[in-house]
Amino acid sequence: MQSGHVRWIGSTPRRGSTRLASSATARIPEPSGSGLKLAFRKAWAREVTKMKTAITMGTVPPVLIEGWYENSETKDALEASFSSRFLLRSTKQVYSGGIEGATGKYHNVRSPDVLIVEASGDADEVHRKLDRLADVCDARTKLIVIGSINDIQFYRSVIDFGAKDYLISPVVPDTITRSIANIYQSSQSKASGRLVAVIGASGGTGASTIAHNLAWTAAEKHEKSTLLVDMDVAFGSAALNFNINEAAGKDIAEALFSTADRIDEALITNLISPASDKLELLSAPCLLDRTCDFDKAAVDKLLDVLRATSPLSVIDVPHAWTSWVYQVLAQADEIIVVTVPDLAGLRNTKNLFAQLMQLRASDQPPLYVLNMTEVPKKQEITVAEFSEGVGVPPTTVVPYDVKNFATAANNGQMICQMNTNARITKAFEDLSVKVTGETMDPPKARANSLASLGSLTGLLNRFRKPSAAKAAA
Repeated sequence: MQSGHVRWIGSTPRRGSTRLASSATARIPEPSGSGLKLAFRKAWAREVTKMKTAITMGTVPPVLIEGWYENSETKDALEASFSSRFLLRSTKQVYSGGIEGATGKYHNVRSPDVLIVEASGDADEVHRKLDRLADVCDARTKLIVIGSINDIQFYRSVIDFGAKDYLISPVVPDTITRSIANIYQSSQSKASGRLVAVIGASGGTGASTIAHNLAWTAAEKHEKSTLLVDMDVAFGSAALNFNINEAAGKDIAEALFSTADRIDEALITNLISPASDKLELLSAPCLLDRTCDFDKAAVDKLLDVLRATSPLSVIDVPHAWTSWVYQVLAQADEIIVVTVPDLAGLRNTKNLFAQLMQLRASDQPPLYVLNMTEVPKKQEITVAEFSEGVGVPPTTVVPYDVKNFATAANNGQMICQMNTNARITKAFEDLSVKVTGETMDPPKARANSLASLGSLTGLLNRFRKPSAAKAAA
């Protein structure tokens, strides 16, 4: 039994606000005027993409969340929201009975960390129900209210009461998920980096090569600070492919075999090796002295720290189906499946897509790369047939190029680094554009800007010379 009356602590919205529920995206204004230069338009598009990418949800910590519904639509929305990957770490329960059912339960049971209640009735009736609920709940409980009253003054009164959010019914799952995530967003404000997981649909698809070249292209072509994370502890090849000799113990195993409380930014920073000015590497030790059974809490903490460490982390995930691989895929912002144009590749890609789309119902489908196409004298499934089988076309098609691959591997270089004119280089650049959101080459753009500045300086000097001569006279 809880004693005393609880008033939840909430934040009052700015005066003049007309928004009654959490918005899934923020509106970004566009520049006006038809005389904008093309370069500016491209730069603006790139910044808009970055801003939209930044408006993301963080993974909610392991808390208890309970939702109480009054009608079947709200029940369906709660259940769909609670299956979101952003709530993967949390314990969730859905109950019938709405706010009155919740009030009855918490007379004798401790209230959850996050409580979502549906409350019907007019404004006065809802406020009376909220007062009774407050009498039986802990002060630590974060409250979200779902109701049918669409009125800004009522919204403000519910927020003033201490609720974290008020959502207008009928509510959609994504709105509920975002409302929960926003409660914990401030504590995760540093964790803004994106995680891109790359996994092969079968063994030998070249997933590691795709991951390595993607990371290099994002860093060098788009000048985006990138961290390549090799999670194949036993057989990872990132350090070898980048020709980096690691000291013993300076690798990802030091983190993955640790307890969660030891993993922090200082540890990860110490384990990272520079591969170039913009690219860093968290390599694998390639040791078989123990099996790769990682603690769930350690993997969760590692992913959180990666978000805080780098704007973009490309994770090379081994071809396996373990609890921690599932965990990484569930929490990644983008998944790239690498496959090859044969029957096993098609079957496995379809299976992965089915599982991942069920796991990430509120997300866009994964991307996939169709690798090693056009192999001489080999019968393969065409791109059109493969697309029809999976249900979506490949994000990128990478042609078979054994000569360039072999030369790059022997030299410890990336394909895009060694041969900028190869067809395969264009494929990696296209993939990098889709992953990073960058729409133009920054080095090229900067060179054009410097050339323009040089021309302008020369033009100004032409006007200055007569004046200087006149002054001397």
